[in-house]
Amino acid sequence: MSHSELAEPLQPAWNVLESLRSGHNPLMATASGIADRVVALETRQKEYEADITRLEQTILQRRAAIALTVTEIQQTKSLAAPIRTIPVKSFFASFPSSILGHVCRLWRTLSRSAPSLWSNISLYRSTRRFVGYWDDVLEQHLFLSNPRPLDIYMEYPALAASHLEEHDVEILMSTLSGHSSRWRSFEIYGSEVVLKEFFNRLASGIHFNTLESLKVLYRRSPGSPADLGVFDVSLPPTLTSLDMNFAFETLGKLTPHWSALTSVSVPFSGPGSFYQFIVDARNLVSLHISCIANEESEVLLLPFIHPKLCRLTLDTPCSISPVLDQISLPNLSELHLQSHGCQSQKKAEERLCRLVQRSRCELKVLSLNCTFALSDLIPILQLPSLVSLRVHLDVEVYSGAATSALLDTLTVAPTKQVLPGLRELEITTNTLIDFLFPHDRLPAMILSRWNVPKNVARLSKLTLSREDYPEPLHPIYNTSALAFFLWDLEDKGLEVSWTMEGDNLLAQGREYARSVF
Repeated sequence: MSHSELAEPLQPAWNVLESLRSGHNPLMATASGIADRVVALETRQKEYEADITRLEQTILQRRAAIALTVTEIQQTKSLAAPIRTIPVKSFFASFPSSILGHVCRLWRTLSRSAPSLWSNISLYRSTRRFVGYWDDVLEQHLFLSNPRPLDIYMEYPALAASHLEEHDVEILMSTLSGHSSRWRSFEIYGSEVVLKEFFNRLASGIHFNTLESLKVLYRRSPGSPADLGVFDVSLPPTLTSLDMNFAFETLGKLTPHWSALTSVSVPFSGPGSFYQFIVDARNLVSLHISCIANEESEVLLLPFIHPKLCRLTLDTPCSISPVLDQISLPNLSELHLQSHGCQSQKKAEERLCRLVQRSRCELKVLSLNCTFALSDLIPILQLPSLVSLRVHLDVEVYSGAATSALLDTLTVAPTKQVLPGLRELEITTNTLIDFLFPHDRLPAMILSRWNVPKNVARLSKLTLSREDYPEPLHPIYNTSALAFFLWDLEDKGLEVSWTMEGDNLLAQGREYARSVF
């Protein structure tokens, strides 16, 4: 039935509504027409509904086609993306294997076929059980890293549930020991339980002859002993780096091959122990001494020239032992002093000056904290080879007079020859640096190092940094007088860095100044 045929039999819709309201009683003929009209309208309704269904299906099909087309467009554009010019393996050194494996099927396949991605193993003890999740992760790394050397990091502090801790550590150490022939570096932070299990494994006869670096830090809990016990462990001749926060003599029969070591960071139980070590470790390049116990030496301290040591770090004046009066370090190029002050400070500074003068070394880098006064290290500061100075200032122990003395020492003057070769200066504080120094004294010192006479090296790199600041500064601080002064020097060619907790204050200040002024 066509639409024109449907329009004839009945009155318009509003007449039908009026007839319904008037109580009209239709004749039989009219009633028959009404029935036909209803059938025709119901048929039309079904046709419309069928059309809507077909249109909805068409819309869904078109939307699906659009989605596929958009995906194909993105994939086609990806073929020309600059990142595709970089080999996938270049990302292996930047991202963890667990992340790369979730990018796409290709990267997952490549990551699982690259043993180097899985050879770095980090195990952390959290509040939940260590074993279970970490067991699966460890097994996966050990399997996929084969046959690459392993670099292992294990952090396992003391917990109250010691019986669970012992069980967990035993399982993990047993698993790791099965691959000890592949150990290249092992870094472990742990309690007494953890370290005893570790050294027991080393003493049990496992083969770890590929170990090159060992770092063991003892985290003592209340009531734990100072000594871990006696272990019959012979460290391999491949070991070149050793870092411990307890004297190795406390382990009893621990036998290192000192001659192979190039980097060491340990405390010593006495001058005799230190002297014997420094004589035996002839290939040592870097030495970090946290302390040397004040005991009388049982070893005859004869003058000794160490042939290779070039980096020396001393934590306290107590670590500046009388042994240093008997040795010479002709290749010393870096001296780092991290002292926190004691009664022997003055004597320690004199001993350091004698060491440097006696060694006749070309010292290039001097790093010290505020408890060492520059004015007491003049013989060192007069070395023409010294090109880099790093100073850490603690506002709690560094007075206004001390800051003035520091600036006086650093300022270039015709009457003195201090730091004639200085090119890099770094000052770190735990307060706002332009509040620490007297007004205009810091810029004056910097200018004296920038506008220098011909016989003095010009400063080429300046680093000012603030550590441990609790709250961010308002941007207006970054447009202070010091900021404008440093911007001017930066524009003239001086490499300047002014940071606070890693934030670049100079860059932030420039941006703020452009938006405000």
